[in-house]
Amino acid sequence: MKYRRSVDIIAKILDAALSGETKSQIMMCAHPNHIQIKRYMPHVLSEELMEERENPADSSTIYATTEKGRIFLQKYAQVQFYQI
Repeated sequence: MKYRRSVDIIAKILDAALSGETKSQIMMCAHPNHIQIKRYMPHVLSEELMEERENPADSSTIYATTEKGRIFLQKYAQVQFYQI
């Protein structure tokens, strides 16, 4: 398996949460391991790249990418475009 940089993991997490997802759904989409989720989720939340919301239907926690997180993803995509 290819080594993923921190910025790549954060981008995958933010991308997975664009439409608002549970932590389990983010893990299935972004493929971080449990240690990476414990490390990066608090970071993206504290940097306001993602926010926690309560799902009114079942009171579960939903994580959604913020506007700041979307800007991060746009910048990330631009940088990736120029990498070989």
